[in-house]
Amino acid sequence: MDFWNILIAVVCGIAICQGLFLCVFIMVKSVKKFTPAIFLGMMLLGLTLRISKSYYYYLFDNVPFWAVMVALAGLWTIGPSFWLYTLSGRPSNLRKADYLHFGPAVLLLLSSFIADPDWQVVPLYKVGALVLAAYVAVSFGLFFYGNWQGNRKRFLLFGGSMAVVALIFIFQAFLATIQGYTVGTVLTLIVLYAINFMLLTDRKLLQTHGKYKKGPTIELDTIYQKITLLMEGERLYRKKGLTLADLAKELDYPVYLVSQAIKEHKGLQFNAFVNGYRVQEVKTQLEDLETNAKIEVIAKAVGFSSTASFYTAFKAQTQHTPQAYRKAYARLQAEKV
Repeated sequence: MDFWNILIAVVCGIAICQGLFLCVFIMVKSVKKFTPAIFLGMMLLGLTLRISKSYYYYLFDNVPFWAVMVALAGLWTIGPSFWLYTLSGRPSNLRKADYLHFGPAVLLLLSSFIADPDWQVVPLYKVGALVLAAYVAVSFGLFFYGNWQGNRKRFLLFGGSMAVVALIFIFQAFLATIQGYTVGTVLTLIVLYAINFMLLTDRKLLQTHGKYKKGPTIELDTIYQKITLLMEGERLYRKKGLTLADLAKELDYPVYLVSQAIKEHKGLQFNAFVNGYRVQEVKTQLEDLETNAKIEVIAKAVGFSSTASFYTAFKAQTQHTPQAYRKAYARLQAEKV
């Protein structure tokens, strides 16, 4: 094994360790709340798998072909992961169809189980490098010209890093000699160290949605007006099992902004806010003394998922049980007569 082979094996080994460390670090910080940063962890995992091919090729004589396919799947994971991270910074939520970007990577990973050494995969590495560059370019377009509301400093750190990595991979795939390949790998390692340094010195780079700064008052006012229209006009509160995420999807705004708008205008958590509309409709129906509808039937009709949750919410807002409220209202009306 000559000097360049040894050098590239050592550099790749260090880069793999660095990439895995960053991947695990970000995943642990993000996975509990499934924040956008989790896609960055997936991106770094893909990058680590891609680098592993170079490590095994220059360290061992015989490399299992399935390992080559896994590394190829890693390359095709980097771009979609960064793209989904970018999409998660828009006002609207991710759609299920967005995850189809991982389709090629999944197919390549599955094909590793039936991989044939006669397959020509070099063109896929070349195309994968170009596709990565395209994903990064489109992501920057959305960042600069779309309504992007995520952590801008974090985007620039990882976006700039992936732009450099994409150029390195293109150079390695189309132009590099063994010496050039080594230089490219060293530059990739430097990029990983730069990411590591920035994450350790600036913890805000991994802040979650819950720590985003408060949205502009005018924007929160607009969101709350739309919430009011949905609740009072379309009676969305009647939907059983309605969640904050459901409401955010209807409004096409991030969950954290919808939550902020409700707290800003009503000072309530989401469940208490929705139950307020439900209880108000129940009160209106209870005040109709000519109706004989059962209270439990009314409660289910307005969106309560259980009788227990209805009674708890009703008493919290009126200080009475539904039966006591109806009797008190009937007595008050009789006194007026």
